Amino acid sequence: MDQQQLQYPKNIQTKGADSDGTTVYKTIDELWEKEIEQNKDKQDNKWYTLADDYWKTVEPTIEGMLGGLGYVSDKDVTTSNLFLEEFFQNKHGQTNQRPYTMKLNRGRAMDCGAGIGRVTEKLLVPLFDKVDLVEQNPTFLDQAKNIFKEFVLQREREREKERELVEKKVENYFAVGLQSHDFNKHAIKYDCIWIQWVIGHLHDKDFIEFLNNCADSLTDGGMIFIKDNVTAKKSFIMDKQDNSVTRSHDHLIFLFEQSNCQLVKSIVQPNFPKALLPVRLYALQPKPKQNVSSPTTSSTTSL
Repeated sequence: MDQQQLQYPKNIQTKGADSDGTTVYKTIDELWEKEIEQNKDKQDNKWYTLADDYWKTVEPTIEGMLGGLGYVSDKDVTTSNLFLEEFFQNKHGQTNQRPYTMKLNRGRAMDCGAGIGRVTEKLLVPLFDKVDLVEQNPTFLDQAKNIFKEFVLQREREREKERELVEKKVENYFAVGLQSHDFNKHAIKYDCIWIQWVIGHLHDKDFIEFLNNCADSLTDGGMIFIKDNVTAKKSFIMDKQDNSVTRSHDHLIFLFEQSNCQLVKSIVQPNFPKALLPVRLYALQPKPKQNVSSPTTSSTTSL
């Protein structure tokens, strides 16, 4: 998107802090001013490099992907599965924010911030015909390939006739950060774009641009699903370890509104330990063309 600045509403311009407790940011503007490298050509060099450096130190395992919280994986996948099933059956209840009148198709899905393919293997492959992975760390993608090969060999030994399994369903491995993924180059249309525990690594303007690119890459009736941590209060947390930001629910709603997407439904992940941050699932669809407008911008506020 262009280099005009986002104009945040007052309910988002709140105080935030870093995970070390050493820095307090007076506003979200101040966060971006302090943490993002500003120059004419690129605003995000430091922001994305620091995150990439952190993930290079993480073991390519489930525990590594989930920060030592591998025990939440089954509950996570169960809820995500139920959420998707509502859209496959077009039975997403009375809490929907916008009408969604089409059944979600089971053609092709994209796993964004895929890591070693946990979500691909346990959630998307059983539900969709084809799955592509987007992951910045090539070591993680190599591990995903190895995991899928082992899974195929195991299943083929168990069911000799069932050959069209994970390795054949997973088609493309894109080793690139979400902020740099070239949707136009690959020209693939998706029924489902799944984005989990990764949006904190995108600063706000890149997040909006990424959502717009996702919306342009959907099939008719295709949807974007986001699952991520949110803050319990109307504030934000800057994680100094992995260089990401945890936003409030209101902050995310604002960013959705600035994009070419609209919210259909949102729920809170149940049955997670109370000591963890809340986790929310969001279902988004492209706005009708006549409702697509430019983001709210200002020449005085920063990213």
